[in-house]
Amino acid sequence: MLPSYIPACWATLRRWQEAHISASPLATKREYEWIDNALARITQQLRNAERSLAGRGAPNGRSESSLNIALIREVDKLHSTRARLATLRPASVSEKDVYGSLSEHPEQLAQHLARWQAHPENREVEQLAMAPVRDDDSELIRGAHGYAIGEPYTLDLDSII
Repeated sequence: MLPSYIPACWATLRRWQEAHISASPLATKREYEWIDNALARITQQLRNAERSLAGRGAPNGRSESSLNIALIREVDKLHSTRARLATLRPASVSEKDVYGSLSEHPEQLAQHLARWQAHPENREVEQLAMAPVRDDDSELIRGAHGYAIGEPYTLDLDSII
């Protein structure tokens, strides 16, 4: 978990810091439109499925109302998700959003940020979350079958049968 969790946390922190410094929203216009369009397509697909079910009877004579209700609930959930997404579009990020209660203590915040920024990897413009580089520690992370996760593995189908 750690090799992927830490870079994701780092990327999130950097994104929030950059949004705070540039006084921009967390979700860019392009991201907002992409996600909103995807949610709209999914909503339409669910509505089409619900209409299709409502327009035909169940082949075994049983009611499919529970499935219709589930589809309607999913559409409602997607509507709520789109509404929450819309609140992110104009919202700017405050220092308290990024640094929490530490933002109430500017001297400590400045000291911790200076120490954090002293590390060269924390000054990189962009760092993407990615699979960890294999090193000597890769031997510590072994699957139940004795091979390292992420290493190429030749599966012998004949030995399974």
